[in-house]
Amino acid sequence: MRPDPNILLAANLLYATATNVANARAHLHHERRLIDGYPGGSDEPHVTATSETTPVERAVLARQQLDNRLTDLEAHIRGVLTMANDIHHTTQRILATRIEVARCTATGRDGAIIWGDPTCTSPPSRGTCCDRCSKREYRWRQSVGLPPRHDGVFAGDLNMYNE
Repeated sequence: MRPDPNILLAANLLYATATNVANARAHLHHERRLIDGYPGGSDEPHVTATSETTPVERAVLARQQLDNRLTDLEAHIRGVLTMANDIHHTTQRILATRIEVARCTATGRDGAIIWGDPTCTSPPSRGTCCDRCSKREYRWRQSVGLPPRHDGVFAGDLNMYNE
């Protein structure tokens, strides 16, 4: 079965984006390290009484913006991983759902209480019984003088019961 084209497209896009994410993360960390908040110049204290932000305050705001962008990037990466994980688990659950398979049953057949095996879970090969149970039924029918059943049994297959 061919892979879903949308998933292949997403995988190709994520593969192409992987290096961009690494570069963006490194760039944000580098920019954050460059913003220290201390202006160059003299060591003399400079006190102002204006409503303007100081270089230190501007540096703090710039670092917060970079931190927010880094947090957003990490949140988007976690979101992609969560979605991929959800798709994986959903498909695993779908593929693991068991399809009900027919099982051997002797219900309603003559003498089933005597020759039948209620614990048999083999798939049926002739009618509703597996080969082993069909052979037991055939032998029981012979022992009590009943003719053999012919449900789903080819005439040539009857010879195998005479072993």
